[in-house]
Amino acid sequence: MWGPLSGSSSQVIAGVILDETFSSAEIGLINNGTVDVTFSGNVSAAGDDFTTGVTIKDDGATTTISSGTLQTNESIVRYVLSAPVVSGSAVTWEYTGSGPLNVETTTAQSVTDNITDYLMAIIKTDNTGSSADDEFTLPASGGPYRVIDWGDGDTSDTSVSDNVTHSYSAAGTYTIKLDKISASFQPFKFLGGGDMLKLLSISQWGDIVWSAINSSFHGCTNFDITAVDLPDMDSCGSGVNTFHSCSGITGEFPPIDFSSTTNLINMFYGCSGITSIHAGIDFTAANIISAAWYGCSGLTSFPNIDLSSVASGTGSWTNCSSLTSFPALDLSGHTSGFNAMWKGCSSLTSFGVVNMSNATNISEAWSGCTSLSAMPLVDLSSVTYFASGWYNCTSLVTFPAINMHSMNNGDSCFTNVTLATADYSALLIDLAANNSNTSVTFHGGDSKYNTSGATARTTLVDPAGLNWSISDGGPL
Repeated sequence: MWGPLSGSSSQVIAGVILDETFSSAEIGLINNGTVDVTFSGNVSAAGDDFTTGVTIKDDGATTTISSGTLQTNESIVRYVLSAPVVSGSAVTWEYTGSGPLNVETTTAQSVTDNITDYLMAIIKTDNTGSSADDEFTLPASGGPYRVIDWGDGDTSDTSVSDNVTHSYSAAGTYTIKLDKISASFQPFKFLGGGDMLKLLSISQWGDIVWSAINSSFHGCTNFDITAVDLPDMDSCGSGVNTFHSCSGITGEFPPIDFSSTTNLINMFYGCSGITSIHAGIDFTAANIISAAWYGCSGLTSFPNIDLSSVASGTGSWTNCSSLTSFPALDLSGHTSGFNAMWKGCSSLTSFGVVNMSNATNISEAWSGCTSLSAMPLVDLSSVTYFASGWYNCTSLVTFPAINMHSMNNGDSCFTNVTLATADYSALLIDLAANNSNTSVTFHGGDSKYNTSGATARTTLVDPAGLNWSISDGGPL
């Protein structure tokens, strides 16, 4: 006997469905036998693995469910899927087993969920970690959540919270599948320890709503993102250390929505395998970006994204040694130090007119940008501290009429730099005319000055006047 059930699929899991929600149905499974059911349904995309050949195994007891959810610890051990169906197929169940199947309704409903609901992570148990070579500790935070499958067929952890350690029959590589139950949670929080080296990849993010992302993948140097879908992280406020030291992430970083993330400290620190960042990534709420991309040595370009809410941050792109160009970002909200912002970006040849109008400190901002030959006309009118600003920019020649009228410290500003004589002379003339600060230490590198520059320099160093201390290459 058979009939359509009134229900909708709540989870469809990579070949395994673990529960169905019924508005009104009563099923009794007895005789300790196997009930074979054929099921097909409307799917959100053609080829989604709904089914033919679903197997329901009895637990040896008579179980009656009225309205509610059938779960593995009740009567259904697992549903085994075998073939995809095309989009638009009807919802039907066909009973061919030997035990009784009681159905109280015959109203069919469409199925819209599919196999993309869960998160899928690949781990290698015998990599170095805090657990044994045949174990893995899932460092989740919060819950409850469900481990759908540990990758060895174990589906027993149907409702767990926080860290869970699983033992395998043998060391090896396994695919773990997990999903939320009701509340959001943080699936991973390695904090730079535990089994961080055992995580190899996320091959599917699923529809889990992340409650937090701080330190999620911190220290996971073997970890890469191979998923084609995107995670739901748009409600997470702190991104501190999220991908810290994830040097295994390669290629373009995907356009994840971080629109609620305000703190990006060390977020991508040491992600040396990332070569680009998708322009669709959302950091519109970011207000602190200290060391956010520090040491991303494989990054060759940076997108022109909205960082206008940033208020502070130092060393944001330090040692991005492959970065060749940088866009004209609006960083006008940044009111504190740009210390070491692009320090060590040794491949940087093109720099946009970044809005830095409220910057006060550019200490070492472009230090070690050895390939930068020309500086754009950026607004540095509020900057007072220029120490080592362009230290060791050995290719820098062209320097426009940048406003340095507020400078009170220019120590090592252009050390190991030789600016064009005309540009350096124009800078000295402008400083003599518009900077009234006294006893300023200023280093012009090996730059030389012309006759007009010499007159201005004399004004600046006059002990009875401004009393500056200037080091440079001397007169032409």
